[in-house]
Amino acid sequence: MLKLILLLTFLVNLSFANDVQMDEDAQNRIAYFTIRQQTIIENNQKNFRRLLKRLKKKQIIGLELIVAASSKSRIQSRFGHTLLRFVDNYGNSGNDLVLSFVADLDGPKISNRRGVFGGYPVFPLLKKLRNFNQDYIKNENRSLERHIIPSTAQMRSDLISILSKAWTNLEKSQQELDKQQIENAKKQALKKAEKLELSKNFKVLPILRSNSELIVGWNLIDNHRVMHIEPVELKVAFTEEFGKYKFLGNNCAGALIKLIKKARFPNRGSLLFAGRLPIKIPVYFEKSFLSPYPKVSIASLDPLRNKIRALLGLKYSKDSDELFQVEKWPKNSAEILLANLSLDEKLKLLDAFLFIPSNIKDEIKLSLPPLRSRPTYDEIYQLDRHSDELYGVCSDNSCIKKVKSLSREKWEESKLKKKKKKLRKILKKLKKEKLKESLKIRPKVLDHFRLLFLN
Repeated sequence: MLKLILLLTFLVNLSFANDVQMDEDAQNRIAYFTIRQQTIIENNQKNFRRLLKRLKKKQIIGLELIVAASSKSRIQSRFGHTLLRFVDNYGNSGNDLVLSFVADLDGPKISNRRGVFGGYPVFPLLKKLRNFNQDYIKNENRSLERHIIPSTAQMRSDLISILSKAWTNLEKSQQELDKQQIENAKKQALKKAEKLELSKNFKVLPILRSNSELIVGWNLIDNHRVMHIEPVELKVAFTEEFGKYKFLGNNCAGALIKLIKKARFPNRGSLLFAGRLPIKIPVYFEKSFLSPYPKVSIASLDPLRNKIRALLGLKYSKDSDELFQVEKWPKNSAEILLANLSLDEKLKLLDAFLFIPSNIKDEIKLSLPPLRSRPTYDEIYQLDRHSDELYGVCSDNSCIKKVKSLSREKWEESKLKKKKKKLRKILKKLKKEKLKESLKIRPKVLDHFRLLFLN
């Protein structure tokens, strides 16, 4: 199935000289290059432009740290994953742009050795929040945590400016590397021509991506036949700003902390344990005066799956899951689900559970209220933004009074007290003015914490 998708994408996006044919392996290799270039590089370019445009229009109102739960599917996912959300007041919440740092792999699997010693470039990935929700909640069944990062407009501007400059440098380095790789591929094609002992009239023709001058491979053509395909090797440029990926160093968490340090956000200094493991990074942010409020948890789809199994009497084991064996569902399944699922659960079922029989889906759809009365996609998955005031920092009592009121509306008193207890050590240092210099960088953030917790 994967090969078919790659092949179809390849045929759509590439144009070939002389309408020649290629072997399947070569097609898939070039297709992989093309898909990556199109879906990652170009989308990143568009999203960076969107981010700068929203910043210029003063639409970026806040920041959130988002942490994806750990997963056993891949080694780099076993410690979770961190994301940075740029909260804006433009359009739907699901369209907020989110930054992720990833290892740019040159194959389907990551090498443990290269992951330990830094064998892959770190690549910044900027996508919409809804896309990440699709990746983690729906596709990988991983829960998410949202943590507010209080910030000033200047802090957000500094952060995006540094990120933008680093991205521009990466683009320049990538262009130079692409030129080298294209020329290297052509040289390899000519060497292959010598080994194949082609006629004097053979041609080396470029394979171009549709609507682009980018060369993604070379055709060796002799007597109107393709004798060899030499794809351009896929590589991502290394830059000092983003560095090399390491499991327990410059991973998604370490790269994010490096960015906030460069942007002169308060920070506790060295990474230690909490700054090296993505699932522990909220602790690092707490100790850096960057996480004063309780988290908002976005559950994976497991609770809903378990509820449906229980309602329908379906069995589950490591070797078999009757949830996906619809022939074992009771005949009155639709009636049971309609009577016992909430509106949000019904909407999640329709959106994420593609295996549900169409007749059951149709009955559930008929039970739904009118479209204008339903919760939105962002509300169903708890992607909605918080109140604007919670994303900022306060400098007076009237502001902090509003923030405290909003906090009590958003979270239970027990959760607010638990958060304050977790911050106890750092608040004691703040009260006694015994802070590291790296924590004093943004005095307005410290004033916010004083007003919020020490007044």
